[in-house]
Amino acid sequence: MRRLNHLFRRRVPPKSWITRGLVEEMCGLAAEVGRMVGIVLDRRGRVREVAVGDPVTVHLPPLLDPPGTRARLNGLRFLWTGRDERRLGTHDLALLRRHRLDALGLITFSPASARRRLERAYLLPPNPEDRPWAVLDPEVPERVPEDFLDHIKALEEEFRGRAPGGYDTDPGERVLLVGTPREGKARHLEGDMAELESLVRSGGGKVVGEVVQRRAGRASRTGIRAGKVDEINIRALQTGADLILFLEDLTPSQANNLVQATGLKIIDRTQLILDIFAQRASTAEGKIMVELARLRYLLPRLVGKGQSLSRLGGGIGSNRGMGEKRLELDRRRIQETIERLTGRLESLRLGRGLRRRKRRRSRIPVLALVGYTNAGKTTLLNRLTGAGALAEDRLFSTLETTARRTRLPSMRFVVVTDTVGFIRDLPGDLKATFHATLEELGDATLLLHVADASHPDVFARVEAVEAILKELGVEALPRLLIYNKADRIDRDGFRPLLASHPRAVLLSARNRADLAGLRRVLDDVLDEIPGVPPRPVPRSLETPEVEHTEAGAGAREETKYTDILEEIPPAVPRPGNDSDRREWGFFQGD
Repeated sequence: MRRLNHLFRRRVPPKSWITRGLVEEMCGLAAEVGRMVGIVLDRRGRVREVAVGDPVTVHLPPLLDPPGTRARLNGLRFLWTGRDERRLGTHDLALLRRHRLDALGLITFSPASARRRLERAYLLPPNPEDRPWAVLDPEVPERVPEDFLDHIKALEEEFRGRAPGGYDTDPGERVLLVGTPREGKARHLEGDMAELESLVRSGGGKVVGEVVQRRAGRASRTGIRAGKVDEINIRALQTGADLILFLEDLTPSQANNLVQATGLKIIDRTQLILDIFAQRASTAEGKIMVELARLRYLLPRLVGKGQSLSRLGGGIGSNRGMGEKRLELDRRRIQETIERLTGRLESLRLGRGLRRRKRRRSRIPVLALVGYTNAGKTTLLNRLTGAGALAEDRLFSTLETTARRTRLPSMRFVVVTDTVGFIRDLPGDLKATFHATLEELGDATLLLHVADASHPDVFARVEAVEAILKELGVEALPRLLIYNKADRIDRDGFRPLLASHPRAVLLSARNRADLAGLRRVLDDVLDEIPGVPPRPVPRSLETPEVEHTEAGAGAREETKYTDILEEIPPAVPRPGNDSDRREWGFFQGD
C-alpha cells in the first residue's frame, strides 16, 4: 500500500508522455501484487488517480466531468500495465471517446525479462477517412518523443479549425442531433430528422452533425444503444457541439445518465419545442400558455435523493414529525402554480367566448386558417386582410390567435383567423395547454387547410393535420385545402399529384392573380354551406328617383331609375365546367 501511495508523489515533465522510472515502478508493482496497475496524469505531470485491477486489466477510475467548453479535451491521460501480448482494443479506445481523454497508454511487460513497450492512442479531428482515433506502434519508453504537451495543444487547435463553421465565430448553440426510429414510424426517420433540424434553426441554434441509429432497439439507461453513446461522444468532440438533442422523449434518469456519459447538456424534442414557444410568446395569454405547458412537462420529471431533501416540520413540542421532502414541496408549489395559471387562462377563454358570440350574432362567416407550421398561413392572412402580423420563414412564428375582417368580391364580409401551427407528434402537454386557443376552430364556418406545396413530405403533413383536426373534433366542418408556395414548384408538374384532392387550390400567397382567384372560390364555397347568409344583393341593382311632371290639371309622379352598378364590382359568376372551375375547385368535409 505504501508503494501505491508513493506513486502520487511522482512527477512527469509536462512535455513527456511518461518517465522510465515511473514505468519501472508500475511494472514492478504489477508483478509483485499479481494485478495490473494504472495511473491518471494531468498536463502538469501530476498523478491524479491510482487504480489496481485484476491479473488481466485495470479499469479507469472515476474522473472529473469532461469540460463543457468547446474543443477541449479532458486534460487527463490514462496509462496502465498489461501482459506482453496485450494490445489496445476497441473497448479501451472507447475510453477516449467517453471521457475525452488527452491520450491512452498501455505499458506491456514480461516478468521474465526487462522488456517494456508503450503503445499510445489519441483522438483525431474530422478527417476524410472518418477515423475516430490514431493508435501508434509500441515503442521502448525511452524512445518516445518528448513532445506530449505540444502534441495535445496542436490537436486541440486542429479540432477547433476543422469543426464545421468554426467554434469561435458561431454565436448560437452548436447542436448535435440524435435520432432513433420511432415505434411503427421508421420510414419517417429521415423526415423527422430534417424537421428536427428546422426546429433547431427556429430556436436560434446551429446543427453541426447528427448520429442516427437505424436499427430498432433502445437501452433503458440511455434511450439509445451503448455503442451509439461512444459515437455521440466522438462526434460531439469533433464538431464542437455543446448541446445534444434527442428526437425521442427521454426520461429523467435517461437524461441524467447521458449527461454523466457525455458531460454536455441533453434535451429532447419536447423541451426544444417548449423553448421555441417561450421565445415566441409575446402576449399575456401566450406567455401563460407556454408557462403552463412547461410546468406540466416538468412536474412528472422532478427527481430527488433520499433524506437530504427532507426538512423538519416543527420545533420543540411539535408532534408533526418529519415535514415535507423538498421534492414534495416543489411538486406542490408547481401544482399550485398550474392551478392558478389555469384559472387565468379560463378567464381569457371566457373573454374569447364573448367575442365569438358577438360574431355569431352578426352572422359574419369565420374562415379559420389551419395547417402544418411554416406552411404560410400568416402570410396568407396578411395578403387577404392586410393584418400586418409577423410572418417569418421558420417554425412556430405564430402562437396567439389573430382575427381580421375582409371583404370578398361579392361584397360579403368575412373574418379570417390565424392560430398556432400544427406539427407531427405534438407533445401532449402542449396539446392540452393550447386547446383553449384551438377551440376557436369549433366556431369556424370554413376551415382553410394551408399546406406547403414545396415541402417534399407535403402529403404526409396534410394527413398529420387531418388527424389533429379529428382529435379536436372539427373534422366534420367544411374545409378548403390550399396548397401554398406554388411559386417554388413546377405547377404543371404538381397538379397531377393532386389526384387524391382534385378540388384543392394551388396558389402562391405572393401572387395577386392567385389571391383574386382564391377570393372568388371562397365566395363560391360559402354559397354551398347551409346557414351562411346569401351574397349581398345591391338595392335592386338600381335606385329609383322620383321626378314630378306637370301634365295639365292632373299632376303625376314619374319614376326614373339611375344605374348604380358603376359603384359595385360586377358579381362573379359561379364557376361551371370551364378552366377556372378546374383550377379553383373546392370540397367540403368528409
